[in-house]
Amino acid sequence: MDETYRSFLLMGLALMALGFALIVLPLIARWLPTDARWPKILVFVYHRDNFYFVTSPLLIAISLVYLAYFAWRSASG
Repeated sequence: MDETYRSFLLMGLALMALGFALIVLPLIARWLPTDARWPKILVFVYHRDNFYFVTSPLLIAISLVYLAYFAWRSASG
């Protein structure tokens, strides 16, 4: 594989993993006990009526750092 496409491959795999996590987290949040307190940096759950929104600020931060790293790396060389 050409070296120039390797970063696209890794970024694509990371985005697929992030997408999978974002799809699975609401399903997991429905089975989690509501009295369990998770740190907000790991899992943030917002639920109102039948709407569940689950995100991980840590995953978002890691993804942004990863994206910035590859953007900086491709711009410098």
